[in-house]
Amino acid sequence: MRRWAVVLALCLAACPDPDGDHVPTPPPGSVTDADLADLLRHFAAEVEDETKPSERAAKLATLAMAYQANSFDTLAETCYRRALAERPGEAKWWYLLAFVLERQDRYDEAVAAAKRAEALVPDYPPLYRSLAFWALSRGKLADAEIAARRAVELSNGGAGALIALGRVQLEAGLDAEAAESFAQAIANWPADWGNSGYAHFLHGNALRRLGREGEALRELALGRGEPTPLPDPWRAEVAGFRAGFEADMQRAHHLVESGRVDEAIPALQELRERRPKHRQVLTDLGTAYLYQSRWGEAIAVLEECVTAHPDAVDPALQLARALWAAGRREEAMRRAQHVVDANPLSSDAFEARGMLHLRGDRAGEALADFDTAGRLDPASATPPALAGAANLALERWAAAQSAFDRALTIDPSQATAIAGSAIVAVRRGDLAAADRLLGRIERRPAGSATLVAEARAARAAAGQR
Repeated sequence: MRRWAVVLALCLAACPDPDGDHVPTPPPGSVTDADLADLLRHFAAEVEDETKPSERAAKLATLAMAYQANSFDTLAETCYRRALAERPGEAKWWYLLAFVLERQDRYDEAVAAAKRAEALVPDYPPLYRSLAFWALSRGKLADAEIAARRAVELSNGGAGALIALGRVQLEAGLDAEAAESFAQAIANWPADWGNSGYAHFLHGNALRRLGREGEALRELALGRGEPTPLPDPWRAEVAGFRAGFEADMQRAHHLVESGRVDEAIPALQELRERRPKHRQVLTDLGTAYLYQSRWGEAIAVLEECVTAHPDAVDPALQLARALWAAGRREEAMRRAQHVVDANPLSSDAFEARGMLHLRGDRAGEALADFDTAGRLDPASATPPALAGAANLALERWAAAQSAFDRALTIDPSQATAIAGSAIVAVRRGDLAAADRLLGRIERRPAGSATLVAEARAARAAAGQR
């Protein structure tokens, strides 16, 4: 306790600022996004115009949230500290300051700020959940367990607190206890929290470590997709201040992911003008061009991205795909090989190289890559589905069906595996089964247009029943 007392004293001592009348703002010209600049100017002007100390502190805290939401951590810290110097009894401000400090890897100061929030509001479960996750990420299992158990106690076994406790138990090697915590989290998951996939994913991992493979695969299948953030009302307020580039980039990224590339490309081109070297913008723009078969433009954008971000995996793999599509196959394979060599634990790298091997009629090499990808990411249905496709190319029908079955156990909607299974069904003369499988593909987006087309062509060639 003495260590936290010393850190807290330093944290409090830092709050007064000799330049306290000056409103903290970014350096001139550093904010090029017009919407974000307007937002920050608005809240800074409100601070400037306020003369009552208590109200000025509240407006400084609002400005701090705007800075925090848009990754101006130093300015956010300054504003929170000035606001707290005037109103030190605001638990939420201490809590949000803790996140700013933790994001800068100033763990002891972050915990000290969170402890101040705890002293003021000792019954806010997300605070203890956050302390648990921060401690866990730094290997401080004892501190993480204390915080997680406090969260469970305060929330009466709430799902979010049980997630935190289960993760601590999993890290400590207490796999059976972790599986129980995650199972209880699933049972207690509130309907208004949305998707409980993250809890299923964690539960599946715990079950796998216990050797309960069949149950694990079912849970991992339920855990596919984007995890739903655990609710935290105080932090949610900060997210509402996100503006400008970051918000626009997320919207454009969603357009690419949903296949609406005609809408995405103009938005991404405009974002590129605002941030010419931004990794995600360049990757998304290159990917959108690739979807439209605009190989030259895709290659140019992705090469620019790889030059600016030589260690990034996604743009390098997309560049390899674009080069292959443009007929520059040797160069594509060299790019893919470089990514594999630099990232030997990346399932995406092996999966991408395997796809190039498969397209180049090297099914044996493709199969080896897909098997490696599956070992690196056993929760994904894609590697076994692609391994099945490679086995089809090798005319290893039983091995292909076995791989497709593994993929469909993980994800029953995996379109490549469904299409491949239809091809195997046609091969063995079970046209009714092929029809049922193809009907499933028609009701959901195809994951592999080529294999789906082959399955339909094989069924058509087999004639009517």
